[in-house]
Amino acid sequence: MNSFYILLITSFAATVTRIPETGTPPVRRLYSLSVNFKNNLYTFGGNSSITGNLNDLHIFSPEYNIWSKIEPIDGVKPLARIVFAMYTTDRHIYIHGGLGNNG
Repeated sequence: MNSFYILLITSFAATVTRIPETGTPPVRRLYSLSVNFKNNLYTFGGNSSITGNLNDLHIFSPEYNIWSKIEPIDGVKPLARIVFAMYTTDRHIYIHGGLGNNG
């Protein structure tokens, strides 16, 4: 599945609404991670059954419901990986560890 949903939970009920997003969402993948950073959702890495392990970074803006792929200015990307840690501070997103194409 490659869709977004809002879950609104109250003490008496839950409501599920699909978000109609635009832009280019990331390909379907397993074992990726996402973090909230400056009110946007950043998704990195994972594994695609078509291309193997991934090292792409995507951003979703919930304010505008738009997906965008982020390319580094200097062209340097972290190695492709799955099962890793991802953490944010007020200024940075950190990616650590995981399993790469060679283990």
